[in-house]
Amino acid sequence: MLPSLTSTLTVVFRAALLAGACLIAPVFAGPDNMPSQSQVIHSEPFHIEINRTGRIDFRYITNLSFKTPGFVDILYADSGQRIYAGDTIATIELTDLMATKASITARHQKSHQDLQRARQLYRDKTVSKDFLEQAETDAVQAQSEMEQIDYDIRKATIVVPFDAVVVSRLVQPGEQVSSGSPVFSVASTDPKNLVVRLNLTQNEISQVELQMPVVISTPEQQTFNGKIIAISAIADASTGLYEVEIAVDFDQRRALPGQWVQASIGVTRQQPSYRIPIVALAAVTNGEASFVIDSGNGYELRQFPIIHMDQQSIYIPATDNQIRVVTRGWDRLLNQLEQ
Repeated sequence: MLPSLTSTLTVVFRAALLAGACLIAPVFAGPDNMPSQSQVIHSEPFHIEINRTGRIDFRYITNLSFKTPGFVDILYADSGQRIYAGDTIATIELTDLMATKASITARHQKSHQDLQRARQLYRDKTVSKDFLEQAETDAVQAQSEMEQIDYDIRKATIVVPFDAVVVSRLVQPGEQVSSGSPVFSVASTDPKNLVVRLNLTQNEISQVELQMPVVISTPEQQTFNGKIIAISAIADASTGLYEVEIAVDFDQRRALPGQWVQASIGVTRQQPSYRIPIVALAAVTNGEASFVIDSGNGYELRQFPIIHMDQQSIYIPATDNQIRVVTRGWDRLLNQLEQ
């Protein structure tokens, strides 16, 4: 039966004393003669900095469309072009609409004449009340058709409702469009319509929350304050990342949609934690991290819940002011502990 790790360390310690050496810490020398090394980790409030590259983008995009069906006649704007409130940027071909109006106008005039005649005949008691009511119904219907065709002609143009930029032009001249079918996608140029979008991992997304402050840095070394206003609840199917939207106070300074920026999110909690170097990690099982702990009298393998993990460190809940963790040689010690 193999001796315990504590017994082995005791023999090594006594042998060293007899040889005149002074051991300053319990160690176990492996086959490569590299001693284990422990590091004291002090408890501190949990704090991490999430630094990611994001992109300035429009928060809202609006589709502009005709309110009447027809064939597109002229498009006055193209993708990427600035447009201004009140500008006419598209028209529908009016030939069919004007022909329809001529026909409706003729019916409208006839229905008005028929109504006048029906009223006179009814006063003369030569027709029934039903005859008069039918004439009145026809006149109302003709008037409604007249109002509708006038509306269609007025709405045979697209007028820009606000200062914007054309994100995309969705049709070409000559194409037939239905009422409400998108012709342009536009985005308001109001700075409040600009956000920064960035993607976070599942581990990072669990640390952020709405209204959390963010610092945005541009390539021109300008910095802006922002806050998280939207967090995606579903990861992107292709990347597995979660999108976060950040509202930024650009302070009327020039911000270009599509520009890449750096986002820094500081996450601080009062929860005491140990920040342990990733090199000390022995294993991760069922969401818990395993480390070899140096108690001063021996070693033991312990598991801890993971608060956060990145490429440099693992954060676990602190149970005392400090803890001594084996950061080098833990694998050899672990083999001894498992025997």
